Amino acid sequence: MKKLYIASTIAGLLLAGTSCSETYDIYPEDSASVVMIKDAGAKELTVYSTETKVPVSVTILKGGHSEGRDAVIELRAMDQAEFDEYRAEAGTPYTLLPSDCFSFTQEGQTTSTQIQMSADETYKIVEVYINASAFGQYMENYDASLYRPVLPIVLQSSDASVNTDSYETFILPSYVEPGLEFKQNGLRSYDLSNGKMTATVTLPIENKWDITFTVGVDKDLLDKYNRENETDYTLIPEAAYSGLQTSYSMPAGTSSVEISLNIDPSKMDLNDALPLKITSCSVSGIEPDEQTGWFIADASVPLTADMFSTNALEPSEGSLANLLDNDLSTYFHTAWSVSVSGYHWIQVTTPDKYSKIQISYSNRVSATTNALAFFNFYTGTSNNDLTMVKKYVWDADGLNGASGGWTTLAPMSLSTPQNVFRIENTRSWNGNLFFVMTEFRMKAI
Repeated sequence: MKKLYIASTIAGLLLAGTSCSETYDIYPEDSASVVMIKDAGAKELTVYSTETKVPVSVTILKGGHSEGRDAVIELRAMDQAEFDEYRAEAGTPYTLLPSDCFSFTQEGQTTSTQIQMSADETYKIVEVYINASAFGQYMENYDASLYRPVLPIVLQSSDASVNTDSYETFILPSYVEPGLEFKQNGLRSYDLSNGKMTATVTLPIENKWDITFTVGVDKDLLDKYNRENETDYTLIPEAAYSGLQTSYSMPAGTSSVEISLNIDPSKMDLNDALPLKITSCSVSGIEPDEQTGWFIADASVPLTADMFSTNALEPSEGSLANLLDNDLSTYFHTAWSVSVSGYHWIQVTTPDKYSKIQISYSNRVSATTNALAFFNFYTGTSNNDLTMVKKYVWDADGLNGASGGWTTLAPMSLSTPQNVFRIENTRSWNGNLFFVMTEFRMKAI
């Protein structure tokens, strides 16, 4: 929701007001009719771009201790000379609202109005209007950010006394262009285990209309996101999702609509993203949010310590559970104090099978790293049917040997779904058969 509000620290002229029940207690004994503005001072007003003329109520009180009489009262806007004098005395950071931005009648364009109050009337409510369209155009071009636009209103009367403590009120309007927007915009992650993805479009004000809006996929927004954030998300193939409508309805009285999509993870890549954009709205003055709801699959596998195994656990330090504690100061270490025949390996066995995987791991941050420099990667459905998928070499595959460094392997596509994944070290950066890791992560679909 775009709010064109000139922000400043304003000590408004907050004049003391009174309620209708108090009107006969504050006037001198010889006053026949005294008029004033109830709650005189500053009045905040939000003007939405969807409106035409926005009313603001001004209550005029009339009273006196002797027998009342009729009174003719005028409400009018301050002219420029009066306003300049007021601002010089009060020091408030206001600027005078142009006359085309307000009116004292619902029809036409006036800068004042006369009110007839009979002898038995003790108060009257008068509506003053802010012209939304003209005010919006004014605010679009307004650049004096240190001054707040204001409509100063003065009460005067030729046949009644005016309470000089409560004869001015100051309407302080702010202009808001409400926008349809995704409830959670930006890059979001979703668990696609149920084959569904949902997003919610909201309107942040009361919905008085039957709104129709359209939603589309915008690759340019994804490209922009990648440039600005140095990411490499790719556009999800159309074959991977279904159920996206070209238009949606938001009936009057409702303020949100859920968008639901069917997702086929088998047709996705690990870095696929869906950049949705609200492209149009049927109600004039309600603008679609130019930001998107970017959606990606939450491909992170929820690993637990019991999924890990090894043939060479070092008995003196470094448990497998340390790989999942989000603490780079703890680590898993294969055997260095005892002898183990063959290459050392670490293995993950997941409950579900996956066709696309990506593994990330981090190195030890203290002492020697003994990070992986040469290793073999195997997959299968049990310990007895493992097949080597790839041999990794530090330079060709960009393995990070730095202290505390992270390595993210390139995504791998498997010929059939697998659930056993093994890293077999053939030589660490220090030339040893044993190796060490601090954290382990896995994405898979």
